[in-house]
Amino acid sequence: DYGQLAQPPDDAGNYVPQPVALADDADQLAAGHLYTCAHLVDDSVRCWGRNEYGQYDDDPMTLGISEGPLYAGAKQVTAGERHTCALLGDGSVKCRGETKNLQPFCDQLCEGPYTILEAGGHHTCAVQADSNVVNCCGGDYVG
Repeated sequence: DYGQLAQPPDDAGNYVPQPVALADDADQLAAGHLYTCAHLVDDSVRCWGRNEYGQYDDDPMTLGISEGPLYAGAKQVTAGERHTCALLGDGSVKCRGETKNLQPFCDQLCEGPYTILEAGGHHTCAVQADSNVVNCCGGDYVG
């Protein structure tokens, strides 16, 4: 009911998955809580579904596919429960959405350079390009 299947319900209230029309071919998908993002071969990111925390658009009421490309120059996208992060071409990381649990350490994480990026529910980890050390930031609720 938040557009994560790309369309609102039909007249009978049924949620029928619909194809998502993307501007280019996708080479990666990342699914968060009630939203999904696609990394396109042109290194942009498009997202659709619930955007309550601004995971992919400044307007939290946005439903359906994002109007413009998100994270131009992205090499990878990852989605947590309420945040989306992208690994950019220069190895830096950029995040959107509910990032209060990702600060302040993520300010350091964002500097990079990194080679791999992955998000969990309320945290994100990245592998440093020069040392293969993994840096993580975000919620540390259970250690």
